[in-house]
Amino acid sequence: MNNLKDVGKQLRDIIHRDPDTGEITIDKLDVTGLSTTDLTAALSDLHGRYVTLTTQLDEAMDTFIDGFGGISGQLSRVMGTMFSTMEEMSGSSPVSTRDLSVEETYDHDLGAVDRCVNYGAVTADNNAGGVAGTVGFEVSFDMEDQLNVSGLITADAEQTVFAALRRCSSYAAVTARESRAGGVAGNMDVGVAAECAAAGSVTAQTGDYTGGIAGFSAGTVRGCWARSELTGNKYVGGVAGRGTDLTSCRAWAHVAGASEYVGSVAGWAEGELYDNLYVPDAPAGVDGVALHGRCDPVDREKLLDMDGAPESFDALTVTFLAGEEIVEEVRVDFGGGIDTLPPVPNDGERYWKWDEAQLDHIYRSLTVTGRYYAPGTVLSWGGDPAEFLVEGVFYEGQALSVTPLSLSGDEEALGAWSLQVEGYDGELTVRMRAEDGGAVYRVTESGREKLSSRTD
Repeated sequence: MNNLKDVGKQLRDIIHRDPDTGEITIDKLDVTGLSTTDLTAALSDLHGRYVTLTTQLDEAMDTFIDGFGGISGQLSRVMGTMFSTMEEMSGSSPVSTRDLSVEETYDHDLGAVDRCVNYGAVTADNNAGGVAGTVGFEVSFDMEDQLNVSGLITADAEQTVFAALRRCSSYAAVTARESRAGGVAGNMDVGVAAECAAAGSVTAQTGDYTGGIAGFSAGTVRGCWARSELTGNKYVGGVAGRGTDLTSCRAWAHVAGASEYVGSVAGWAEGELYDNLYVPDAPAGVDGVALHGRCDPVDREKLLDMDGAPESFDALTVTFLAGEEIVEEVRVDFGGGIDTLPPVPNDGERYWKWDEAQLDHIYRSLTVTGRYYAPGTVLSWGGDPAEFLVEGVFYEGQALSVTPLSLSGDEEALGAWSLQVEGYDGELTVRMRAEDGGAVYRVTESGREKLSSRTD
């Protein structure tokens, strides 16, 4: 019997469309003689057809947009019905899954990532991690696990699982444009992250689950160190955004942005928790609650003196880069700042200006760049149009100041002013807005000295 063909026929038979309203109704699917494997294959075929239709409609004219929205919604309903059926079947099937990842962390080479170090920035749509994006089962039509099918597909199988991230480190920015970003792993459906370390920024730009080690973890995070700047929506945590078993981890987090479920160890955790310590620079423990013996605050100095603290865990590096040349590298404490920018010599008349950077409170290693700018040639003062213009070669920060002077007893004087450009010692050509006629003088200690001038 061709089960895929049978499932396809059943799908056609149970889906009914009202010719007048376009409403789709779905009868209950008869699962007699079928397995989740059959349903998965049919679902993959349906998903493929859905993607093809989406592409075709995207390329069509705007008049199809409203129709596409309705078709998309109806297809989603069909797929949702299949997921529900699979879930019901899985719930009544014998389940035997053994995860060896925790108890045999160092006894396997297959299924393990060991002693890897990352210094490169990572960006993905979903499941972004400094070392691994996803630790779990892969489904061909749902590689990013957005439909969460993996648990249903494997539920009626007897299986042994081993997946371990061990002694891995990441010292770079990790960004998920949507959800599930972690300093080491974005998403962990199974397995263990053991003795890993992460130091950098972790961001889920529009979604949930941001963690210093794991964005989302249904496995185990054990003996890990995380020092991170975290940004996300819901479920934001120094070790895991949302975790299960979290043990003997050390966290030092700064939360740059979050809405709810925020904690220095985890935004939320549902499994075994013990011996986790955190520097209280962010909301306490789990979802803002310190749990004695399970998630406890600790002084920064005490944390850094503990055995196993990663080298230079307390310091960040700010690198000032001019082209390909390193001008200066400055070591900064986590949360510290920089008051003075290093100077860069002029290139002829061109001057160097550093790009804008937030250096008051620093929570991740940064590289600050800049560029050369041509100097200005005119400065102005007073109103529009200006009352005074001076011409010369002027650099960043230089400005023209004009101070009116009093010449008591000089009845012929129409007005007197003192002009100055701070830090400028070259010649200045001065233009002054004035009435026709008259002459220009410079006031000296010995009296007045007539200057060469003309009316433009």
